[in-house]
Amino acid sequence: MNNSQASIEEIKQAFIKSCISFDATPFEPFLYSDKFVCNEDWKKYFCLLKRMLATSRANSVGELSLRIENANYIERDVTQFCFYDEVHKYARLSAKVEETEESVYFEILPF
Repeated sequence: MNNSQASIEEIKQAFIKSCISFDATPFEPFLYSDKFVCNEDWKKYFCLLKRMLATSRANSVGELSLRIENANYIERDVTQFCFYDEVHKYARLSAKVEETEESVYFEILPF
């Protein structure tokens, strides 16, 4: 499949896979999709994602698991992907996720 034509669900699943595995590589091809949106140049976004995953790996114990939470944002259709490790109370990595019919936007949140 051509990742530039990937569905929003496929993009979200690749992002989740990358976060859970602490490896940005599975998500990289989806950066070229017309449906992926970010605030900055996709190359800078990818570098940020790699740094955040490396930091999460260094600060985590065991595997990460995903919890999709209501982010209480004023905007509609916004959720938060929160990745928790096996022992810490707070998420090791979080991303604001905003979906429309045409695109999906990921904003990696600071610790």
